[in-house]
Amino acid sequence: MNELDFEEISKIFQDFFRIDTISHCDILKFEEDSIFLTEETVYIDKNLLDKNVYNNELSEIVKKLWGNHSILIWYLEPDTFRKNKFFILKTKIDPRFSKILGKLNKEIRRFKNGAYSDIRFEFEEV
Repeated sequence: MNELDFEEISKIFQDFFRIDTISHCDILKFEEDSIFLTEETVYIDKNLLDKNVYNNELSEIVKKLWGNHSILIWYLEPDTFRKNKFFILKTKIDPRFSKILGKLNKEIRRFKNGAYSDIRFEFEEV
């Protein structure tokens, strides 16, 4: 599996298009017929039961989904782009909020719109 620093790729994208910032994930991995985009985050000090905090997190993840997609369209050769694409949210979370990840996962899936084959959550309670 090839692993690339998506941070560096997004910086090149931002410089090329002369934009200040674009939301993106941390890691890009290629495996045979699949592309994995992994966002690593921590939900320890964030109360996901608070509606405003929850909505902000949902919004940020959706921005990353589509920021990633924009960068991939620009970065990858067309043949490579036909691979299955998976967005993975890898997180550490306070056990009090672990149940809310199911709801977050369900809502995020509404925004994949065929651009992603699947959205996966990998979480560790701390």
